[in-house]
Amino acid sequence: MVNWTTRVTPLPDRLDDREALLKGLGADGWEPFSVENGIAYLKKTLVPTVPTAVSVNSMPVMHAPEGPLTTPSPPSRPLLTVENAMVWTPDTTRGEKRLVSLSSQNSGIASTAHAHRVLVIVCEKGKIIRSIVDDVQGHLHAVTMLGTLDEADGHVHTFDPSLLG
Repeated sequence: MVNWTTRVTPLPDRLDDREALLKGLGADGWEPFSVENGIAYLKKTLVPTVPTAVSVNSMPVMHAPEGPLTTPSPPSRPLLTVENAMVWTPDTTRGEKRLVSLSSQNSGIASTAHAHRVLVIVCEKGKIIRSIVDDVQGHLHAVTMLGTLDEADGHVHTFDPSLLG
């Protein structure tokens, strides 16, 4: 089992400064697992310590730790949803647009009919820059192609990419 330690680091505004900071942290073994709103959430593998030498005649002694065992958890932060991703602003000077839509279940196994809210930022050429889909009935889908949600829970959805908002 791999154990991790985590770290939260605010990122500088300038892209060159961000890149230098992340490269330096990477050289120290830190990996970003999320970057949101100018903050990098990083993790680093904890290397277990191993005794260097044990006498052949000695018996190892194990001591029970005091209190319950705990595993480090990632830093607490708000869950990213379509609702709080509404702050995502497209760079209109570069032709970016924001799409907010409601999907319709298209095909797959017979399951309770439902819809997902979809938020997508696209560039002037229509390529997806970032996207998020609401969790409905315990599952969510990824957006890898404009107008279609990837398969999840045995079904797919489509949405109208012309509903730019």
